Amino acid sequence: MIRRLRFPIVFLLALGPLALVPASGGASVVSPVQISAWPGNYENNGSASALASDPTTGRSLIVYSYDDGGTCASSAICSYYTQLLDSEGNPVGAAQRLTSNARGFWAQPSIAWNPSTGGYLACWANYTGTTPVDIKCDALSAAGIPAGAPQTITSTPDEYPMTNLAWSTAKGKFLVTMTDWADYARVSFVDSSGAPFGSVVDFMPDSAYDMTGGAGVAYSPTSNRFMVYARGRTDGSSERDAPWLWLLDGDGNPVGSPQRIDPDTTLTYKNASIVWNAARDEFVIMSINDKTAPEFYIRRFKAADGSPVGDAKTATASSTDFDSGWGQRFRPQLAANAFSDQMLAYVVLDSNPAGGTGVHGVHAMEVSGDGTMGALQLVAGGTSSFYTRTRPWLTFNPYSCEYLGDFNGVDTAATNRLQLYTSRYTQPEPCKADLTVAKSGRGSGTVSGTATEAQMGLGSKPVSEGTTTLYRSYKVSLTASARSGSKFRGWSGACSGKGACEVSMSEARSVTASFSKGKPALRLAVRLPERVKAGRGFEVTVRATNPASSGEKARSVKTCAKLPEGIFVTKRGGGEVSGRTICWTRSSLAAGKSTSYQASVRASKTKSGSTRVTASASAGSFSKASTSGTVRIVRPKKPKPSPPTG
Repeated sequence: MIRRLRFPIVFLLALGPLALVPASGGASVVSPVQISAWPGNYENNGSASALASDPTTGRSLIVYSYDDGGTCASSAICSYYTQLLDSEGNPVGAAQRLTSNARGFWAQPSIAWNPSTGGYLACWANYTGTTPVDIKCDALSAAGIPAGAPQTITSTPDEYPMTNLAWSTAKGKFLVTMTDWADYARVSFVDSSGAPFGSVVDFMPDSAYDMTGGAGVAYSPTSNRFMVYARGRTDGSSERDAPWLWLLDGDGNPVGSPQRIDPDTTLTYKNASIVWNAARDEFVIMSINDKTAPEFYIRRFKAADGSPVGDAKTATASSTDFDSGWGQRFRPQLAANAFSDQMLAYVVLDSNPAGGTGVHGVHAMEVSGDGTMGALQLVAGGTSSFYTRTRPWLTFNPYSCEYLGDFNGVDTAATNRLQLYTSRYTQPEPCKADLTVAKSGRGSGTVSGTATEAQMGLGSKPVSEGTTTLYRSYKVSLTASARSGSKFRGWSGACSGKGACEVSMSEARSVTASFSKGKPALRLAVRLPERVKAGRGFEVTVRATNPASSGEKARSVKTCAKLPEGIFVTKRGGGEVSGRTICWTRSSLAAGKSTSYQASVRASKTKSGSTRVTASASAGSFSKASTSGTVRIVRPKKPKPSPPTG
């Protein structure tokens, strides 16, 4: 359920007679914010819009159509604009012109946060009054300012193409879908600058089907799959009205054959929207069906293979709510909480049938993970003095952990009647969780790691000891390293054992690395000649070092060299000899200091081959250390006998 706010709803004076009703199903609806008031009354301004949020700052960017008067008499009044919003949906700064002389009040632009640049990518139909129409994309800054010249992706013969975008975290590219009202349905990858990447692919299986309902696309980073839907002809004569679905792999290639949502000829599917449910790794499609009785319709599909999940879910409304004229164009917008099994729908319906056709209001509808829809909740409009138009937009802002929508409303009492609004919906599921990394024990060491986010394209960031707040889509890998004189004993909390600690931040996590105090050890080195002749003498040098990292003086230091058979001591160099072992002692050795000992030895005349000399060292509170070195003993060649003489 979506929680109710603990503070009262505040009405803005600029809204005039706007009707706003608190959510009856427990939803927390925050009062809409007016972000534009155009100096004219042309009803289609803002009717084509799209909205995306930046998960690193919480700001959002809306792109909308502006066509004052509907004449496009000059490039200044026939454009798409962008408007930056803060995390609460309030306007930040002035609107920025995205295009000039590009009529778009019935086309559908698209916008998405751009993980590669930290800005956005926008795509739109660049209709200038003649066909064919170019589909263009451009990278925008974080403030919505175009970063360069728009890139042309393809062109279509119809004046009102629609676009949609999905970012692939695996490929690092956007997949854009493009449809028009004729028979074109296409997909293409574009890079972070908006330039096409690879080829443009037609995916409509039958060119006789028109695409009045547009197309949508969603991406599953879990399965590395795209799902594209495209709705067929609306003439109601056959099953061609039911949308097609395509499952694509991470490279945009079809996985299996296209399928229908439902080939039942008694259903006429209206405009649909598609989202990815991260909690279930499913694609969810919501549409309006009103051929036999008005209803909302939801189907779910496995992201891995595109197979249907469960039965369709429906919710009915009265025929007057759908308003047979404009109702066909009321695209329900579905958004998914990125971190829980929760969704929200955003629709425009005729909220006050008694007021007459065209008196519409924006509604919210809670949707559970299995597709069950809650009651309609009026957000704004639905009266003869204030009503809304047909194409709202809805997204989920992970930074504020709220749903954010936009809609254009007509205030009949205002001079500037047409206005653009944003609205917010809080929800109970947290978007972030704390990772607490601690240490315990008498020993010392360090804990470090990397947090990786693949769902939204946030990439990786380092984590260390202390508390770090992360999105719940992050996965963390931690390692522990003991300092000299200490030993890593293992993990406790969210991890156990002594290996790498791997945690998912689906909830708050606490991890503790335990270090015990260990004994320091002296370092040893044995120096020997590379080779000597059998029967000859050579020197054995042993060097003992108390490393500075031990932090203490080594006391009663005993250093020994053990000789193999066939090697004899000739000069002990101040050491004591017992059998084939010679040892040297000293009272202490400070940290960071070294001492060397040397003995003279001789190999027997019969000794040959690789010979190993082993050294060892011990000291009071230090652990015993050992090492070895090798020397090759070579027998001299026997002299050849002299040939006989005389």
